[in-house]
Amino acid sequence: MHRYFIKLSYKGTNFSGWQRQINAHTVQAEIEDAFQLFLKYKVNVVGCGRTDAGVHSKNYIAHFDLEKKADFDLVFKLKLMVSKDITIHDIYEVDNAMHARFNATSRSYEYQMNGVKDPFLREYSFFYPQIHNLDIKKLNQAAHLLYDYEDFYTFCKTKTDVKTTICQIKESHWIWTEYNGLQYRITANRFLRGMVRMIVGMCINVALGRLEYEEVNSALRDRRRLNRDWAVPAQGLTLVDIEYPFDTSGHEEGITVKEGTIEQVVHISNHIPEFKNPHEHEEYTKRLTTGVPHQILVAYKKEEAIGFKVGYQRDDDGSFYSWMGGVLPSYRRLHVAQQLSIMQEAWAINHGYISIRFKTKNYLKAMQRFALGNGFNIIRTEDGSTVDDRIIWMEKDIKNS
Repeated sequence: MHRYFIKLSYKGTNFSGWQRQINAHTVQAEIEDAFQLFLKYKVNVVGCGRTDAGVHSKNYIAHFDLEKKADFDLVFKLKLMVSKDITIHDIYEVDNAMHARFNATSRSYEYQMNGVKDPFLREYSFFYPQIHNLDIKKLNQAAHLLYDYEDFYTFCKTKTDVKTTICQIKESHWIWTEYNGLQYRITANRFLRGMVRMIVGMCINVALGRLEYEEVNSALRDRRRLNRDWAVPAQGLTLVDIEYPFDTSGHEEGITVKEGTIEQVVHISNHIPEFKNPHEHEEYTKRLTTGVPHQILVAYKKEEAIGFKVGYQRDDDGSFYSWMGGVLPSYRRLHVAQQLSIMQEAWAINHGYISIRFKTKNYLKAMQRFALGNGFNIIRTEDGSTVDDRIIWMEKDIKNS
């Protein structure tokens, strides 16, 4: 089995929370259904934690297992399948021992309030017209009370099946923000169902004098609930951060480019679906013979070779021929091709070339868009057996770079 971490964000307004439920629209269900649609078999997605109905997430981590290593762009596929309320940021393979929920060491939530009626904020913030009646010193006095306790039975909803109400609070404070807003931030190793919204409501009512500070203190000390549920509306709450004891940067960081070998290039080529008939070792050896200036670049994610770019001096007109290149589907849109291109151009400039030239097929539209966006121009075309197979030559002037 191959385990993958998935980074995503979602607007919770139209969801009944993260966890799959009978006869309810949830984030987990939508993602699992999307997987089933394009993989044709069931995939269980395990989230880093539950979020209640209407609660948002800017940085959510989940994991899933596949029987075979994905040889296509999972991010692209999944983005097409899920609704506009979900964004997939990254999917990358991890060690099978890594668990999105059990390995998380902390989770951070933020609750937003605003005192101005703003239609652009109503789905992400709690509109509270009397916001300036709130004393931030009293808000923080109530928020800081949590540091003195570990058992939060007081802020656990009734009819909740939990084995323990112990939570370790690492952060709990209020700040004024711009545009007549207040923000509450709380970080803990775990949270109980409805806990954060009940804490926010408690702080507000302590600041307003509707709830005595000592009543909250004694309730926490005696492990009993308050005289009423002070929970605030869900739309102001967002899960903003998850921490793990290991690196979860995924593809965004840790990509390096350095000199590679023909063997690595051939291996990567055989896993790039656009290459209908990838060149074998003999063709590379024939072109990159001794005495012919050439360069082999390979991009790595940790120890895995994920992309390459090969070029050599083909003509005696001052141009460097960028012959072959590609990136594995699972690592695309992460600027790997851009890094390879920059490294090749720098090498060509340092070796006195005045231009970089390459040819591509008409059907490879992404390659053409990439080149045009990086300063290349179309210099000529050649007929192919079909319109798709028409050859397009492109060139970039680098003599003044």
